[in-house]
Amino acid sequence: MSFVGLGSVSDYVIHNLHVPVLVVHDYDKTLTDTEQQGPLRRVCLAIDDSVHSQYALTWFQQNVLRSRDEVHVVVVALPVPYPVLDETSAAVAALEAQQWRASTEKSLEYARSLAAKAAVSVSAAASSAGLQGVDVNSRPLLPAGGASDVGASVCKYAQENKIDLVLLGSRGMGSFKRSLMGFVGLGSVSDYCVHNLSCAVAVIKAEADQLPAAAPSGAAQPAAAVAAEVVAAGGDKGAPADGETAAAAAAKED
Repeated sequence: MSFVGLGSVSDYVIHNLHVPVLVVHDYDKTLTDTEQQGPLRRVCLAIDDSVHSQYALTWFQQNVLRSRDEVHVVVVALPVPYPVLDETSAAVAALEAQQWRASTEKSLEYARSLAAKAAVSVSAAASSAGLQGVDVNSRPLLPAGGASDVGASVCKYAQENKIDLVLLGSRGMGSFKRSLMGFVGLGSVSDYCVHNLSCAVAVIKAEADQLPAAAPSGAAQPAAAVAAEVVAAGGDKGAPADGETAAAAAAKED
């Protein structure tokens, strides 16, 4: 529908406003007696190493975080493309497979580190604000499939953990690029989550002059470079360009 210029009101608002937008679905949650004694709200903060996620993290801490929240900070590790093997040598195939596994683990470790740092920031903000009973945990997620499945991983986690609110930043693709990417089966993470989750979804947007100058990872390598680094070091078989391109494709999400 978006490709021909049609879509929902929530889609239009999300894509055309430069302020945070909360989409609330018809979400019926009945608590058991045990659950009523637990957290008041389960919030999933889905981030990456972009300035948009850093802004979303800060906005969440200042405007959403409250006592007895259970906060899940998740980062989806960027998928590393499996090398295309055009040699007949079993030794070459084994070496490239080993390099792929090492690169995938490095991407997962980077996601784990990024999520942990954000969780520490949330805990510190809760303590500073005098909030009580805030439980914060972090977790890296493997992509559900390829570069276009970051949103699917976030949705799967939210559904399995009975999340009440998913909050994520937005890079704000233009309408033409968004329609074109949607036509070929790719799109933003925020679009995917809004359309596939039954819980509330907050898309945190901002004007360019509101965004921080540095990503939360500070001096750390960008995620796409981390995911591709080992593949790129694997030799002269064309892996550097292929690995980097596929990882960068995932970084464009949302």
